[in-house]
Amino acid sequence: MDFADVLTCIYVQDPSYFKGKTPLYTGTIDDLNFSTDTDGMLLNLGAVPINASQIAVVAQGYFRAKHTGSYYIGSTGFSTDDWAFMWTGKKAFQDWDLDNRDGEAFGHRLVVNEDMGVQLNNLDEGQLVPFTYLWINYLGAGQSNFFIDDALSFDLSFDNQGWFIWDCDPNAFTI
Repeated sequence: MDFADVLTCIYVQDPSYFKGKTPLYTGTIDDLNFSTDTDGMLLNLGAVPINASQIAVVAQGYFRAKHTGSYYIGSTGFSTDDWAFMWTGKKAFQDWDLDNRDGEAFGHRLVVNEDMGVQLNNLDEGQLVPFTYLWINYLGAGQSNFFIDDALSFDLSFDNQGWFIWDCDPNAFTI
């Protein structure tokens, strides 16, 4: 993902809370898989280490189909700490809220975990799907794990690099 805002948060589960907030940090990330350091205090996104307690990351861009076919993308509650939400298509950039989410994953060591995912069918090679991902961490250590199930090779991958682009990428579109 090539655009991310890092925001402070309180214990809130409504994605609308984060709309219009002033980010602590804005930058780029290449992968939606990230976690705090071993002490559970710092999150390294880009060049800036950030205190991971009570933060949220909003990543927006496009999922790019690497080949013609279908994909299943999402996150597992088992490997997400604390919350993750996802929106695709028309609602991904401005209309994202709790009621129209494509998925929600929740994970914590002490509770039942929820998984999320969305099926993207019949994409052409190079086709772009608008995408927003919101990860929320409340206290201490946290992690985001995002997978892509490539139906062509039946390969479940946690390597997100090269699957997401931002809309100002000069290599995003060809005519």
